[in-house]
Amino acid sequence: RVVGGEELLDEALGMAQAICRNAPLAVRASRRAIVDGRDRPADERWAIAERAMEELTGTEDYREGPAAFVQKRDPQWTAR
Repeated sequence: RVVGGEELLDEALGMAQAICRNAPLAVRASRRAIVDGRDRPADERWAIAERAMEELTGTEDYREGPAAFVQKRDPQWTAR
């Protein structure tokens, strides 16, 4: 999203808050995949992303997200 200079700080803080509302394990895995995938061909980036998803599958937070959505409540992340 592109914003003017006067809106930049508010926009950046809003984006940071949105990221912080996500599961900590998912945020960490996403960041790691982005860093590890930098300067790599697309097929390697996809493989890195797939490995990250596989690592998250089966965690408590992986189950908590859909459960919270179905129950119409905020998720309670445990980073497990």
